[in-house]
Amino acid sequence: MKNKILKQRVIYLSSILLFVLSGFIPEKHAPGFKETKKRIDTLTIINPVVQVVADNNRTRSLESDLTQIDTRLIDSITNRLLSKKYVLEKTLTPITDIEFYSELLQQLENSPSSLVNVSSRLIFDKQKTLCKSKYALLLIYNGQFHPDFPPHYKLNSAVLSSTIVITPNNPTKSISELRILIIDTEVEQIVYYDKLNTSKYDARIQSEVVQMTKDLLKNIYYK
Repeated sequence: MKNKILKQRVIYLSSILLFVLSGFIPEKHAPGFKETKKRIDTLTIINPVVQVVADNNRTRSLESDLTQIDTRLIDSITNRLLSKKYVLEKTLTPITDIEFYSELLQQLENSPSSLVNVSSRLIFDKQKTLCKSKYALLLIYNGQFHPDFPPHYKLNSAVLSSTIVITPNNPTKSISELRILIIDTEVEQIVYYDKLNTSKYDARIQSEVVQMTKDLLKNIYYK
């Protein structure tokens, strides 16, 4: 009986560890960009693409007001933080529908750690975005929460007849997925990609959106 309970606990802890580690991926660079990044002094900041949805496991709805709030927060902290290290230019992104970028993001996800010939023309040709500097930075945020539960509501695992019941896909948990792209505007290629996917931050809590943005930007801030 003791061995059975111990085995169940090991499975439980392994599930937690797997969930935690799944939120982190190694940053990806184009060949040579890791060194080039240290010498960049000017960046064009493209206004972020943000979507926040409420999902109660039956229906999904766009939270327009929260999307606008988080867009302003992410844009503000990005400019305030990076202006300490770079000369910043600003430009707009006419298409803010996150689904428009799904194919490009999937390509980045499937790319090896070295980004080779990942075109950014989806952004620059179709959207006619104008950038004055060689490098441009774009943040894309997808936030999701269950509207029937407050932020960080926890469902306790049940213990029934010495069996631990685990729900790894806890339906009360919020999801925050923030991605960063750096684009070489001269060759129209994506040269840097990183992602943070976690339930640690909730789209409804402004301080957490700010901290999440800082966490992902630290590798850009510290060249």
